[in-house]
Amino acid sequence: MLTLGSKTNQTNVDPAENFARFKGHIYFAVIAFLVYVYGMKSGWGGATADDGSFFLRYAENMTQGQFWIWNLGEAPIWGASAPFYPLYLALLIKLGASPIVALVGGGALLGCLALTLTSWMLVQRFGYVAGIFFVAATSFDGFFMWFAGTAGLESPLTIAVLTYGFWALLKSNNWVHVGVAAGLLAIQKLDLIPAAFFLICAWSVLTRSIPVKTIALAAAIAITWYGFAWIYFGLPVPNSFITKTFFQNQQSGITWQWFGKYVLIENNHYWIAILALPKLLKPNKDSTPLIIFLAGLTATHLIAYTLKFPLEPYNWYAMPALYSLFILGSLGAQAIWDISTKYTYIIKLLLVVLLSYIATQSYAIGKLSTESIQNYLELEKDRTNTGKWVSKNTPKNFTLMACWGSPAFFAHRHTLDCSFLNRHYESNDLIKTYSPEIIVSDTNKIGDNYTLVKTFNKAIRVGISYPFGVHIRNDVLSQVTDIDHTLNACPDSNSCTSIYTPFIDLITNPILGDKYGVLSAYDKPDTIFAHPGETQPTSFELDPSKFKKWGVTSFTLTTSISPNVPENVVTRGGAVAGVTVYHQNEVIAERQVIRSGEPSTISFPLTKDGNYRIVLDNNNVVDTNRVLFRLEQKK
Repeated sequence: MLTLGSKTNQTNVDPAENFARFKGHIYFAVIAFLVYVYGMKSGWGGATADDGSFFLRYAENMTQGQFWIWNLGEAPIWGASAPFYPLYLALLIKLGASPIVALVGGGALLGCLALTLTSWMLVQRFGYVAGIFFVAATSFDGFFMWFAGTAGLESPLTIAVLTYGFWALLKSNNWVHVGVAAGLLAIQKLDLIPAAFFLICAWSVLTRSIPVKTIALAAAIAITWYGFAWIYFGLPVPNSFITKTFFQNQQSGITWQWFGKYVLIENNHYWIAILALPKLLKPNKDSTPLIIFLAGLTATHLIAYTLKFPLEPYNWYAMPALYSLFILGSLGAQAIWDISTKYTYIIKLLLVVLLSYIATQSYAIGKLSTESIQNYLELEKDRTNTGKWVSKNTPKNFTLMACWGSPAFFAHRHTLDCSFLNRHYESNDLIKTYSPEIIVSDTNKIGDNYTLVKTFNKAIRVGISYPFGVHIRNDVLSQVTDIDHTLNACPDSNSCTSIYTPFIDLITNPILGDKYGVLSAYDKPDTIFAHPGETQPTSFELDPSKFKKWGVTSFTLTTSISPNVPENVVTRGGAVAGVTVYHQNEVIAERQVIRSGEPSTISFPLTKDGNYRIVLDNNNVVDTNRVLFRLEQKK
């Protein structure tokens, strides 16, 4: 009889039970696939990680017949570390998908299929406990789901190739598949070469032989690619690897503990590691080859990234190790269930309670992870919108210099990659050497030959202050449209800070009114959103000492009702407010009533001492009193 813990690859069963088993596998696979689709859809926040745009740029150029080319017409370069992922994206684009659909939809589909296949194999070979727990553990992990699907990175293909290796070892019983999988792993990413090695070791243990043909096939595939790369690119390794290894000398923002903590502890992973122990400590004939493959990969990555960690917490580097850990934890859960079958149902009950607790905790943590991803993607939207603005408002023959992928891709033009991930390293000053018409950077002043014309900083609404700025070479300013002229009041780098600092960061002593009081960042850095309380005003102060060192001599404060107020609210008399400006205890701007379409503008000089206080009341009307304050600083 088929039960929850049954091994579902049993032989010598009657046809009816065999058909029931087959239907159970199909139902499980369909449900698992839908769970993964939902999990990946939850992680979509309207933008991708910046490195995904690197792949898109290569993929678009491939559709024009130029393979692994950063700028059309230039020499090829192995920039993005996973060389086959842009090929996959280019195929989808050629089949009619838009670039973003190819990147997001294509990645999510590949990730869903690979994870579904993995869970199905676990059910079929080991039992439903292993398969169900694998689906729960992976789908509830917010970061794992994001990287495996809609982040835009190479992780979906990485998981797909690992799944192929898992299948080759577990189901194929064919040296050819093992050799091909090992060869593809060695090509997909440099850090998967150990995975190829341990896959062949696992196959050797499984077949109790030295798999000469398998080794030869894997080596032939890998040597073919790396030999081609040496001839075609001039390097047998990715250019990004060369840059990160030899030329990125900045102080790392993480420590040696990063990788181990992320894989084995954070996001409830310590429970998965604990569950893996029974299988690691007492493997059986079926699981020994898998443990060699998966545990070998995980251990190698733990050692490698502990000894040599990146500049920042690139958590997608951990995807192969996490994929392996989730499988090992699932096998451990199944092993405990199988042991309990021989003894008592009490152990089964305790295991179900434990797994339910782990799943519940993982789900709660995963929701928080997904929320943090959604917030982070506001930064990526700023970066994307920077590129779109360049494409729309500057001539196509202008050269762009940018250190990020999204401005480069969405600007659709010749781009100097100052990250040197997609460009051979140059020690010279790129600005002096090439004098690009456009530079996308932060909002700090770039010498006397460039003018900041546009800033993007909507991420400030979620607490991320990382503004992106578009700088135009002065001699071509007349050819650029949609310039924000309020950014031109900065004669030198030491006097720009207050202009560039978001308004929300310049206020002091904020006091929120009761019940409805709000003070928060808005889409534009020079504007804040405010709402008075039900019976008490909302207020904030401006400290003159903050502005004196930047040469500010006066302020202009424009107060208006938010344009997002519904028309019916205005019709019924809502959406009004009163604003008063004080200097210390003296009124310097009499109270003015603000209505929709009737803003108030108040100008006042910067005094030597004493704060200004801006007080916002609801004009005795508690009805959608949404107000925008815009601060203009004059020098």
